[in-house]
Amino acid sequence: MEVDVYKASKRPTPQETLYVFVLHGEIPEEKLPPEEIRELGFLERVKTIDLESGQKRIGLNTEEALQSLNEKGYYVQSTHFVIRFTPTASSQSIHESVNRR
Repeated sequence: MEVDVYKASKRPTPQETLYVFVLHGEIPEEKLPPEEIRELGFLERVKTIDLESGQKRIGLNTEEALQSLNEKGYYVQSTHFVIRFTPTASSQSIHESVNRR
């Protein structure tokens, strides 16, 4: 099943991004309820993917997405990104040399 993926301009938190999936060629604003459109803001199409049952995709429950697409005509995916800094040996030595001055 060919699906268009749209990125929402509004974010619930700085680490969270929302994506809307609709069948290829469909207009998301015609599928989503008005209150959902207000919460998502402007939708920018980012890509078209081929979504099939049993596929493994990072951060996406494929079966849930396909079921929602078949029942509602759209699927909203929330992705959370957390960036953690882990000091390396070289960054540790830089930190130590700066603190010695």
